Amino acid sequence: MSDARSLTPLSQSDYDAIEAAVMETARGRWFMAEYAKRNRQADTLQLLGAIGRIERVVGLGVQETSRDASLIEAAALISDLRVDLERISGRAQERSSGLAAQIERAAGSILGATESIQEVAWNLREGGAETALCDRLDRHAAEASQAVGLVDSVVQRIDKIADTIAMLDSSLRAFGEIARD
Repeated sequence: MSDARSLTPLSQSDYDAIEAAVMETARGRWFMAEYAKRNRQADTLQLLGAIGRIERVVGLGVQETSRDASLIEAAALISDLRVDLERISGRAQERSSGLAAQIERAAGSILGATESIQEVAWNLREGGAETALCDRLDRHAAEASQAVGLVDSVVQRIDKIADTIAMLDSSLRAFGEIARD
């Protein structure tokens, strides 16, 4: 007999408690980093799939009418992709409102916190605190800094992809204007 109960969404405090519990151990931190890496890979694969579909549509070299329809379809796909990327990067409105900008702000906060942790570890070490504790604090702060570096590189890649798609969209629009004339 199957249990057909539906899952109830977690509250923010429940989520924070689970996250804190997972991040307490080295294995938990490894898991979260690996999960983030795989999630980024899934996003990249989805984007590459969309680009592949666009390439197939653009690459069809059949009759003139079929080619026009393909170009219109490709232009629509690229335009949709451009809108999605602008929403993520925040280019549709103010840059500061996009997901990429929010990630950058969070990364800056994390870097500030890691610097504070390293400073506390240094002060503790100077004050005669247990060396192993100070080393652990330094190591965890360094791990957080490395994770922020990975996140920052992903944001930069998203921006580059958004720029490329915007250029491709503009080129297709210009090509469409020339073809109509």
